[in-house]
Parts: sequence; structure tokens; C-alpha cells
Amino acid sequence: MMGYDSSSLHLRDDSCRGVIERTDRSYVTLTTTPANGHCGTYRMVNQTHWTYTNVVYLSPQSNSTSGVLEYAVNVSCSYVINIEGVLWLPAQTFISEGNLTIEGSSIYPVRMGFFKDSSYTDLYEGPEVWITHDTSLFVGISVQNNGDNQVLLVMKRCYTTMTSESGESSSYDIIKDYCPAVNDSSLSVMENGGSRQIRFQLQTFGNFNNMYLHCEVHLCNKTTNYCLPNCSGTNQTFTTEGAQTESITLGPLYSTGNTSILFTVITLTLLCS
Repeated sequence: MMGYDSSSLHLRDDSCRGVIERTDRSYVTLTTTPANGHCGTYRMVNQTHWTYTNVVYLSPQSNSTSGVLEYAVNVSCSYVINIEGVLWLPAQTFISEGNLTIEGSSIYPVRMGFFKDSSYTDLYEGPEVWITHDTSLFVGISVQNNGDNQVLLVMKRCYTTMTSESGESSSYDIIKDYCPAVNDSSLSVMENGGSRQIRFQLQTFGNFNNMYLHCEVHLCNKTTNYCLPNCSGTNQTFTTEGAQTESITLGPLYSTGNTSILFTVITLTLLCS
């Protein structure tokens, strides 16, 4: 813009400045993370969206004599408040991430996180998260939307171990062979195999020193497979041809007696089936 100093471009926090890029033309790029308070960003929330707002400022050149005033423009970006929208926010730190493929196709990124309630809109944030021993964990897993509506997400197994090794012989099954391994009120599976996301509620455990949660998931092509697990004893056929399973691990969970549990490190292990 004539009369303006391109090197002065900055956000509400003037320490967040633009970067000049030169190729066949010159550009000034401003990059910021959608996080409340970062670079002066404000977050506004309604019932359906998170909206992050900031202001871009551009100052006139120091030798300008044409009465040019500082230029300011409001910028914003909005995210839908649901499992996918929350898990795939760039600013999220307390999530587990991996990649899935199916039948040799493109890569589908997948993420898992712990939510605070059944709305699946309020994700626990790191680097350390503490909860009481009787708190229910709401686990959400989502495949990033790439426009392929034929692919669904299925959970094959979910279990806990005392170490980060997913192949540890001493384990406690929560989901086994696609169905609940716990037949009481401590586990409730809301979604598995019917969409691009998985949701289940798990009552936390208090009688341990440390624990890791592992969930094995894969994709399912609904045009060639029946993707809903058969957990009711009916004759409906469940098929999973061409599936590559990814084991996503979140932990360790540390128990301090019967008062709290700590979530810290995230690890990933790739399995093939």
C-alpha cells in the first residue's frame, strides 16, 4: 500500500509481526495460533462456534507527508464446537495423534483426547491435567475431514496397562473385539463405527500407581463393508477388509491415593492387521 511501511505490520500484540517473503513478488505474512491471549487474540463463544479475533495494524512510512493514518483491519476465524472442531484446533496440546490408511489410499490423520463432559466441547488441556478418582472420562477420537464421506472410524480394542508398552501381557480390557469388555455402568459407548468419530465414557480408576490408556482404531469403507460392530448377538455381519489398525496411547495416568490422577506423556505405536 502506497505510503505505508510494510515492515510495521503487526497484530494487537505488537511483538507479533509480519515476515517479508520474496519470490517473484514480495509478500508480508502474519501467522498466529487460535488461542485466547496469544498475540492479543480474543476468543468469543456462542452455542455453535468458537470465534478468534484480532486486529492487523499497518503504520505509515516515517517520511510520509501525505497525512496517511495508521491502517487497522479486524480479522477473525471460527471453528465449529464439536469433537472434530475441538480436537483439530491448531492450539491443542493435550491430544494423541496418528495416521490411518485404508486399501492403499491417502493418509487420514486421527486424533484422540479427553473431554470434561458429555457435550464433547471442553477438552482437557496440558501440559498436566488433574482429575479426581471418581471423575468420568469422556474419550473422543476423530478422523480429520478430507471430503471422503465413504470412510468411517471404528474402535477395535481399548485397554489399560501399567507401562507405556502396548504389548504388555498384563492389561485390562475396556473394549475387546469391537465391543464393551466391561458389563457395568463404568463404561458407556456412544459411537463406534457409525461416523468419523468415536465417543465413550469411562469411569476412572483409583487403585493404581500409574496407568496408560491404549485404543486401537481403523477406518472402514462403508460402500464395501458393514462398519457397525455387532455387540447385540444379532446375525448382522461385521466386516473390516483392508483395515490398518493404529494404536493411540495416552498416559501415564498417575494416582495419588484415591484423590487424583495425572495425565502426561503421549505416545504412538503402529500396528498392522
